[in-house]
Amino acid sequence: MRALRKLKWILAALVTLAFIGTAGFHYLEGWSWFDGFYFVVITFTSIGYGEVHELSRHGRMFNIGARELNKVAAGIEPHDRIDAARIRAEAERYRIPELDAEQVVE
Repeated sequence: MRALRKLKWILAALVTLAFIGTAGFHYLEGWSWFDGFYFVVITFTSIGYGEVHELSRHGRMFNIGARELNKVAAGIEPHDRIDAARIRAEAERYRIPELDAEQVVE
């Protein structure tokens, strides 16, 4: 139950950040609501399709702040978790088993 409550808080934080990001791009850059939301999604998910429209200096600073807050809310980037899991699996695959005294050849 505790994990579910934590998940709800994380999701609420991400939805709130998505709304703030969408509104920020709408008002700072004059983008449509959909363009602002689309840019927030591709930024938060690290897809990186490029900018929907050219960003002003203030828009770039806002984007940096939104991106960093997203990392804090999500805990860590999803692709970092995947890479860490893959690295652990690879390390385990190549781990040298412990040797018995009889297995050591002099």
